[in-house]
Amino acid sequence: MQPCADTLSGLIDTIYAVGFGEKSWLDLLRAIEPPLESTSSFAFSAHPTGSMHWLYANGRAKDIVQPYQQYYGSIDPLVPRAIARFGRAMADQELMARSEYTRTEIYNDYLARNGLGHLMGAFFYRTPERIVTVSLHRPASIGPYGPSETRFLEMLVPHLARAARLQDLANTSAWRATLLRHALDRLPFGVILLDGHDRVVDANEVGLSLLGRCMRSTVRERKLADDGSLAAKGLHSAIARMRRQRGSHATEFLTLLTPTGLVRVVVTACARPELEAPGEPLPALVISLFPASCPPRASCAFIKQLFDLSPREADIAVGLIGGQTLKEAAEALRITIGTARGYLKSLLHKLGARRQSDIVRIILSASLASCHEI
Repeated sequence: MQPCADTLSGLIDTIYAVGFGEKSWLDLLRAIEPPLESTSSFAFSAHPTGSMHWLYANGRAKDIVQPYQQYYGSIDPLVPRAIARFGRAMADQELMARSEYTRTEIYNDYLARNGLGHLMGAFFYRTPERIVTVSLHRPASIGPYGPSETRFLEMLVPHLARAARLQDLANTSAWRATLLRHALDRLPFGVILLDGHDRVVDANEVGLSLLGRCMRSTVRERKLADDGSLAAKGLHSAIARMRRQRGSHATEFLTLLTPTGLVRVVVTACARPELEAPGEPLPALVISLFPASCPPRASCAFIKQLFDLSPREADIAVGLIGGQTLKEAAEALRITIGTARGYLKSLLHKLGARRQSDIVRIILSASLASCHEI
């Protein structure tokens, strides 16, 4: 059988449509088998440790996966030869002489016994953690895979690799987003992250609760809605002032009077290029919300661990982030202003900062970065 160009085009469309989930692998294998006169197929990833992870198997192969995974895969003489020809589709007779291969244990005790007389495959995608292959099989009665069939599969290889890479990127992004959400929700104060277009990229539960309960504001179509309350107007005004400054080191402090009490707000620019608006040098913004009834003291441990600060240095830092002056922070901690200045000097040195507003910017920016890099 000679696979035609229309078949190739249809398979390429299938590759990008399926997305490489568990069911998607099955759909893809089922689509590849008919034009290559195959009765079964499988896809798996091999790891440096020698372990194998099955992505999916179809036809006769799905009934015999376990023996291959547990034993025969480790003695398969074709695997290292195929890996050495990474990116190329090869039939079994191209990797090893047929007379030699039919004398091997895996052929006689596993392949031939299960009706897998001929095979063809390609290792098409690899990372430091794994290498991925697709393999097709058919009975000896049909005959070996020919040059036109290996060329056909090889034309699919770059598309298989690109689709797998895109899926890895999607999985990584989803994983990081999940970790970021868990990290943000662990913070005892509200955090709202805006990109360069002032769209809400993420927000923790405390931040959303404070928006709705204290400020009568919501997120609509990824934008902070201005519902007309003085608190909401104050927050939007602070964001607008930050945008007018157009700097990546700006910080804005404000205290808002809400129906449920005072909320201290810190808006700081965060240099994260992936969140900046294309074509506009506008940095991302981090909005931190601290209700007066629930001071940010509980965040001391987080900041202390992140920057290797002493307990009192962390107390001072949290006070500054919460919008306190150094004098107010000293009074809250029941220490003299002179002692507080000493802690402030140490904080500036440890963080490489020049002024108090730099401390707020550095800590909030680094805290956000640490959430992304967990």
